[in-house]
Amino acid sequence: MSLSGYRYSSKGFYSFAEANQRITDDDDEDRTDHKRDRLQLNLSQQFGDGNLYLNGYQQNYWDNDRHDSSLSAGMNYSMLGISYNFSLTWSDTRSGDDDRSIYVGVTIPLSRWLPSSWASYSLNNSQHGATTQNVGLNGSLLADNSLSYSLQQSHSTQAPKNSSSLYGTWYAQYGRLNAGYYSATDGTRQISYGATGAVVAHPHGVTLSQPLGNQFAIVDADGAPGIGFENQRGIRTDWFGNAIIPSLSAYRENRIGVVTDQLPDDVDSDNTATTVVPTRNAAVVAHFNAHRGYRALITLTQPSGKSVPFGAIVTSSDGLNSGIVDDQSTVYLAGLGESVTLRVKWGNRPQQRCTAAVVAEGDNNLKDDAAGIKRIRTVCNQGG
Repeated sequence: MSLSGYRYSSKGFYSFAEANQRITDDDDEDRTDHKRDRLQLNLSQQFGDGNLYLNGYQQNYWDNDRHDSSLSAGMNYSMLGISYNFSLTWSDTRSGDDDRSIYVGVTIPLSRWLPSSWASYSLNNSQHGATTQNVGLNGSLLADNSLSYSLQQSHSTQAPKNSSSLYGTWYAQYGRLNAGYYSATDGTRQISYGATGAVVAHPHGVTLSQPLGNQFAIVDADGAPGIGFENQRGIRTDWFGNAIIPSLSAYRENRIGVVTDQLPDDVDSDNTATTVVPTRNAAVVAHFNAHRGYRALITLTQPSGKSVPFGAIVTSSDGLNSGIVDDQSTVYLAGLGESVTLRVKWGNRPQQRCTAAVVAEGDNNLKDDAAGIKRIRTVCNQGG
């Protein structure tokens, strides 16, 4: 609950917006009224899954007895995922006109039949205005909700009595596209479309992106393309392994996470999340240690047929990949090239080391599973 009162001891006081209005419309008598005092009440009470509220104010002016008054009461409630809204409003303006209005709204999720979508209905009745009813269908499509849409149908007791609209926005990798159509019974027809985006030059190259906010992140994924990010619609790393996260909060920790279950089959990353804290109007860099190449579960055996011992350390010859052999003599490695040499070590003596060569192209020992991981059996020859 909050109760506040304001008194303007000088009638020459104007807010910035009021001063601009007075300059642009000086002949309007209402624009020259000076605020004298204002009393404001805001009351809210939470109960279960609902909320009750009461808001009101009265504002008086210098040199006349006219005033502005408004009082609104309402309820918001949610049950079984369905949201209900109800409000009553009364207002009385300086010009002497008063009005009363009622609003009823219902929002129903449709996730059982149509993921990330909901239907809505609202009715708004005004004492001196129209009664308007609106039915809508809103939601988003595609795997990362990159296509949003809104379909609305309205009926009013005043012209235009009926109107329909359809709007859509596609959050693409290199920009944002939108299109819409509106028609009404008064003959109005409107078609709208547009495209927005940005070009960012940075130390790793030039990257196209969706429209930028005040703060944004430049993502460097070591040249790995096709990496998507959590809570970012349509954004992927490009062919150079770069991407732009278009909007961040200033002076706060912003988590940038990789969508691991949608990684391309030939891409893996050592770190799947990072945190950045940008200052206001700043661009920050987020780096991911990504590897481009196939993923594999490699089972290693010695020439004698014995298994490579549990805990043996496996390292690729270029030093970019490493892993530890499990109790089934199998090691998981990611980002492997078409041809790779593996060095295996489980002790300091020469007989506790071996080398295995894996060539992906044309190797009959390579088989892909449903997750796109190659399963390999190979002999680890003594030495190395």
